[in-house]
Amino acid sequence: MEDLQIPVKQRANKPFPQSSRAAESWSSGLVVLLIVLALTASVGGLFWEGLYRDSEKIQAAWFVNDLVTLIVVLPLMLGAWWRARRQRFAAGLLLNGLLVYLFYNYAFYLFGAVFNTFFLLYILLVAGSFYALALRLLNMDWTVLRQRTQQLPNVGWVSAFMVFIALPLLLAEGGMVLQATLSGKVPETPSVIFALDLTIVVPASLLAGLLLWRRNTWGYLLAVLMSVKALTYGIVLTVMTVYILYILGGEMDPLLPFYLFVMLAGGLSVVYLLREPGKPWMSAHKVARTLQRITKPHITNET
Repeated sequence: MEDLQIPVKQRANKPFPQSSRAAESWSSGLVVLLIVLALTASVGGLFWEGLYRDSEKIQAAWFVNDLVTLIVVLPLMLGAWWRARRQRFAAGLLLNGLLVYLFYNYAFYLFGAVFNTFFLLYILLVAGSFYALALRLLNMDWTVLRQRTQQLPNVGWVSAFMVFIALPLLLAEGGMVLQATLSGKVPETPSVIFALDLTIVVPASLLAGLLLWRRNTWGYLLAVLMSVKALTYGIVLTVMTVYILYILGGEMDPLLPFYLFVMLAGGLSVVYLLREPGKPWMSAHKVARTLQRITKPHITNET
């Protein structure tokens, strides 16, 4: 009872109970191992000529994934791990979201890439990120999570964003799967994309939106995880589109505005959800106006 009366900020920085120190130590060590493995995979993917045996278009995707993982995700992950070890609760939440990125990202390599020398490395990354996330979730302070959920000034726009992520994927990819099933034709889109999006991204995002709307603690946690995933994979898809267009001379992806929106809105959502409880934040109206200003096309007046 005494522990429940400790303010959120103080309890978030409070050392873990003795009973959970071992599990926390294991998960922390596993995160360090994952950073080393992901560093090896990304550097090898960028500089080991002949590693990937896929088509030129798929190899371009691996190149961009490796690049973003190396220069964006791994520095964020190392910083979040360092601060989480000092009992920074928000850093621990960010680290959990980055583990979701690792799991989702390297699942594409494991199940979608033509067999290569790093196959065992992909197994370790996918399995390791899953179990590291599981260990971290088992040792989270759910009292702090609950209070963070209740102290959010407004959950409406984040809930709407979560649903907005899920519905287009469900309709577009679900429609392609249904069409291919009925016609008997193999779709052009790799099936691993359907498998991961329809089993992970769509249900997790929908649950996050619906539960967060009701200020359920699981909704807050899922919203953090999926917002980090939206931010990081929004960066991947945006950079990939630019790379294919300007480096490979390919065609413009008409979904580029959607990728930009997901990246920017995901970043706003991460900052909003991980901010210190009680700290002033923009109102939902200001957030909506900011997103509208970002996505509104520039209009030039001809003279």
